[in-house]
Amino acid sequence: MTRSDRKIQNTKYKIQNTNYTRRRNTNTNTNTNTNTNTLPWRQLCRYQPQPQPQSTITIQYPINKMITVLNVAEKPSVARSLTQVFSNSTGASNNNNRRRRNHNAAQIFTIDNVRFPSVLPTSNLPSTEVPHKMIVTSVRGHLSNREFAGNYRSWSGCSPSQLFSAPLEVCYEDDKKPLEVMLQSLARECQALILWLDCDREGEHIAHEVQQACEKGNARMRFLSAGVGVRQCVVYRAKFSTVLPQEIYNALRTLGRIDMRLVDAVEARMELDLRVGAAFTRFQTFRLQKRFDGLQGQVISYGPCQFPTLGFIVERWARIETFVPDDFWTIDMSISVPNNVDGRSSSGGRKTLRMTWKRGRLYDRILAMSFYDICREVGEATVIDMRGRPKNRWRPIPLATVDLQKRCAKFLRIGSEHFMQVRIRICTRFYRSLQVQDSL
Repeated sequence: MTRSDRKIQNTKYKIQNTNYTRRRNTNTNTNTNTNTNTLPWRQLCRYQPQPQPQSTITIQYPINKMITVLNVAEKPSVARSLTQVFSNSTGASNNNNRRRRNHNAAQIFTIDNVRFPSVLPTSNLPSTEVPHKMIVTSVRGHLSNREFAGNYRSWSGCSPSQLFSAPLEVCYEDDKKPLEVMLQSLARECQALILWLDCDREGEHIAHEVQQACEKGNARMRFLSAGVGVRQCVVYRAKFSTVLPQEIYNALRTLGRIDMRLVDAVEARMELDLRVGAAFTRFQTFRLQKRFDGLQGQVISYGPCQFPTLGFIVERWARIETFVPDDFWTIDMSISVPNNVDGRSSSGGRKTLRMTWKRGRLYDRILAMSFYDICREVGEATVIDMRGRPKNRWRPIPLATVDLQKRCAKFLRIGSEHFMQVRIRICTRFYRSLQVQDSL
């Protein structure tokens, strides 16, 4: 095959590939003004159709506009600590953007220009930190409780056994209604919600209650459109153990969702407490009032946790009341040896070693005195064996919050609330001292 024949063959190959590309683009409805059928074969060899860009639909949020976020804590002290951390962040502290307003339900703090990754469901914002307007407030425990509906609330409206299947309804106490109104009003001003409740079961349930109250004021907070057919929740759950700045910033970068399994567990516990407690309280009140004359007009309450605790108290009280003291005797023996008897110490002097009796104690005084007389008659004792082992005093391991709280209540008689306040102050002071040492 000559060189010219090889060139003609390669040209035909290019023409076939170009025609195939043109037909494929025609099937995808691409608008191409160039007609390859009218081109000469030399231009057809060099013709390569340009790929058409695919159209995408995204929601664009202005980067220069701050995103308003509602932050709800479980206690006012935690809300003030969060406000302090946000105020000391870069940009917010320099502009003195911390503002405070008082509401009849709780204090409300506003901090501008707090930078962390965006909480809005969008794909075109950069992954860097963006400014947010943080509105911080707090609640005081559970917002709502469960009550029986209709005539089931009345003691004479139904029998106690019907309470196990009676319908329940959610109600708000008079002192918690201003909190619900405040959360609904603040939710209308915000685009996202971050829940800073305690990281336990009760805190998870309170976070769910706060979410429901905010959704009544701003229904768009639950699902914000992030594209065609894409909807994403803008309610986030912050996981933290302390209110130190580093812990708070890590929580902002790793925001999660409410664990509905824990919420359902608390719901089940609350419903069982209500149904069992109400049914047995009414039953035993009616029963005992008929049998005893002095109980008229009194309520004999029952609770799933109340009765087991009362049982432990009564059992301990019965042991103390029925305890009969009994005398016992034991033999206490000690020996004086030099300090260097074990070869480990070179200092002079002597030390006393206390012996322990294997029998421990005797409740027969005559038998104990006979053993004592035998020991005194011998006068001397021979040490036939001496064994020892090193005793190490290990560094104390860190305690969890619950364990530390139990030990403070048991040994130091410190209440839980006072303990948490002291713990937060100590941790904050220690963290600041570390920052000062690192800067020196």
